[in-house]
Amino acid sequence: MSQPHTLTLDDVLFDKKQGRIDVYKGKHKHIIIPDNFDGIPVTKIWDYAFSEVEELSEEFEEVPQNLIASVVIPNTVIEIGDSAFQRNALTEIVIPSSVTRIGYKAFAENALTSVDIPDSVTEIAERAFANNALTHLSLPNSLAKINDRVFQFNALTSITIPDSVTEIGLGAFRGNELQSITIPDSVTDIGSEAFADNAITSVFIPTSVTYMGNDAFTDNPLRGRLIKSFGNKKPPRELTDEEWLEVFGDL
Repeated sequence: MSQPHTLTLDDVLFDKKQGRIDVYKGKHKHIIIPDNFDGIPVTKIWDYAFSEVEELSEEFEEVPQNLIASVVIPNTVIEIGDSAFQRNALTEIVIPSSVTRIGYKAFAENALTSVDIPDSVTEIAERAFANNALTHLSLPNSLAKINDRVFQFNALTSITIPDSVTEIGLGAFRGNELQSITIPDSVTDIGSEAFADNAITSVFIPTSVTYMGNDAFTDNPLRGRLIKSFGNKKPPRELTDEEWLEVFGDL
């Protein structure tokens, strides 16, 4: 591996007011993100900052020209944006304990084999780690929901779901190699296809589960009774005025 390159302001567009890396302009494949630029802490990595996907055709899954093979993220970063590192060549990543949110498809379509997500993280958005090669995954006790398709199409053979989790989303672990699964008593909702296309032979569904989506365990070599859908999914919570403004702005 070539010597990692520590990024400078020549390599990125950096929003000094927000402490945010907006765009990576460099060609280095092994990079170190510094904890500051000119004394201003790096706190956010913006959407598509280190990915060319936004400029490519999703339909034909074009391969980016400048694939990042390794990256070091500093422990000043709080948020990793949507598709921030999507479709690169990362095989490993360390999520610092400063991070609270990992965005939609943030690390999707890489070659990650292992990831430990720290307890500081409270949200992992949909598809954040989809389409990798994960064989090891450690989830934090701070997580309330495992979002839709977040770990689909990996190579996980086992997973420990924290007791903090109440909802497992649609297709969350679809297309892995899970052999058995224990659902904690905290879980109330299991989405459609949540564990579909695995190698699960046995599973215990606790009485806390009040909603089971369609085909949650389809295409598994399960022994015993067929697991059918049941219950009604809870409607989403309405946003407060403050949350609405944060999401949609002053339209």
